[in-house]
Amino acid sequence: MAGQSPSNTDPPSAAMLAWLVAQVGVSLLAAPPLRRLLDRERVWRAVRPVGAAGMTLYLWHMLPVLVVAAAFYLTGLAPEPARGSAAWWALRVPSLLVLGAVLAGVVSSLRPLERGLGGLYERTVPDAGLRGAWPLWAGLAMAVAALARFAVRGFAPDGRYPVLPAVGLALGTVLVTLARWTAAERLERPEAARAPDRV
Repeated sequence: MAGQSPSNTDPPSAAMLAWLVAQVGVSLLAAPPLRRLLDRERVWRAVRPVGAAGMTLYLWHMLPVLVVAAAFYLTGLAPEPARGSAAWWALRVPSLLVLGAVLAGVVSSLRPLERGLGGLYERTVPDAGLRGAWPLWAGLAMAVAALARFAVRGFAPDGRYPVLPAVGLALGTVLVTLARWTAAERLERPEAARAPDRV
């Protein structure tokens, strides 16, 4: 639970490592029968849409928490019983249903955007080597450094927004995008790039 000290992961413990090993073991044991189950056409058709939305679910699964918290708790519409009480446990199922409904809406609204971005990626991804793509490497370095700074210090250390990491992230993203566009243009016009000027 938020606010507990110590939490499940801070500080890390041998219990957390044991839990990780147990999860890996259960996954390995369950893999063969689950593969056999997914070989059935009906099961695969039911599971495939969820698998296709896996990255969307991973990236956006916290947005419903923020939306529901703002809609129900900041406005005082939802009760806040003591943690672990009978009322707290009784609210778990309704709250999960509300969160699931909001998440389903988020995922369905993002699918057209993802398809558009996927098409853009297919048009701009370079098929050639990356040795001469210095903007790509520079952009990756800047973006990784900025994201690492956000991960370590947060988005508002000392109550101030870190402008320099934000600029680094934006500039790194621009450099990576430009590297893809220029590589795609070279691939579309290889003869024009190689042919000497004729008089």
